Amino acid sequence: MPFDGVVSVQLVAVLLRFAQRNSPPLAVPRPAFELWQPLAAFFAAGPMALFGTTFANAQLSSLFLGSLVAPFTWFIALDVALREDWVEFWYQPKIDLRRKQLAGVELFARVRHPEHGILSPSTFLDGADEKSLMALLEKSIIDALKTGAKCANLGINLRLAINVSITALMKLPLPGLVREHRPKTANWPGLILDLTEDQIASDLKLVREVVAELQPSGIEFAIDDFGRGYLPMARLQELPRFSELKLDRGFVAGCGADKGHAAICKTVIDLAHNFGSSAVAVGVEDPADANALTKMDCDIAQGHLFAQPMAVDRFQALLRQRAEQTKAAERARKADGDGKSDRPGRVRGTDLVSVSRGPCV
Repeated sequence: MPFDGVVSVQLVAVLLRFAQRNSPPLAVPRPAFELWQPLAAFFAAGPMALFGTTFANAQLSSLFLGSLVAPFTWFIALDVALREDWVEFWYQPKIDLRRKQLAGVELFARVRHPEHGILSPSTFLDGADEKSLMALLEKSIIDALKTGAKCANLGINLRLAINVSITALMKLPLPGLVREHRPKTANWPGLILDLTEDQIASDLKLVREVVAELQPSGIEFAIDDFGRGYLPMARLQELPRFSELKLDRGFVAGCGADKGHAAICKTVIDLAHNFGSSAVAVGVEDPADANALTKMDCDIAQGHLFAQPMAVDRFQALLRQRAEQTKAAERARKADGDGKSDRPGRVRGTDLVSVSRGPCV
């Protein structure tokens, strides 16, 4: 049977037993079901309502966990996945906490293996070579720009976000990619590239140069995992302009009850606003945390509480559904003689209900 880039933990365990004779013991990765148990418990807890929305948890559990939870973790070579065209990108909504509308989306890579189903990034990113990682990033940017164009055709201009490395940004011809694949609309909101705080702290001068070069092409930047302390306060004034500051999920979790976490979140939110940026909370899973973040004037949130990352077909179907509902509502208002519709036929936003209801994967 030809090697297809997949190695099971059983095989790894057998090889390790031979290796242990002449070398120190190595740790075998934990079974995937242990890693996903917290998520399974989250969905098994029953329907959860926030802002008047309810998840269909049973359907989510079967669709999402059924694809990713298995007795063993699988590993696949990224170059094989790219060559076989198994790589796809899933979209997680970012929610405007004030308006309770869809504010944007973030892309996450997945592998759809013909035998093992949907595989998470941990199964194909670890150990990937630089050439494959560059190819994956280029593919993600093109996919994001094309999806943005499809959304624009529905009358919905969404800003899409992608996680990147500063090294990759220096090597990819980003301005050319954007010119070729971006939506051809005058009010295109642009693309957001997420750089982690530690990358930015390692070479602020280089980051400033890259940001200055790419911003004229409609590319904005976000500081991801902010709050870990890689950037001392004295150096914050050296930062270039960033569109978003993304709160580290370690502080977001429990901020509705933990005064220490709440204080850090509030400080970062205020700091973002003082820099003219939006504050984004990542990894929101608890309604109490979402309510606390809203009271702190946090701008945007994303996490399992609102929606899981979903396949592009599902995401676009939700947007089409919302566009049709909005147009039907505007036609009804016209028929009733209500002239309050300010821009007929245009979708002004996607509300939280249309994003969260039903299976998200």
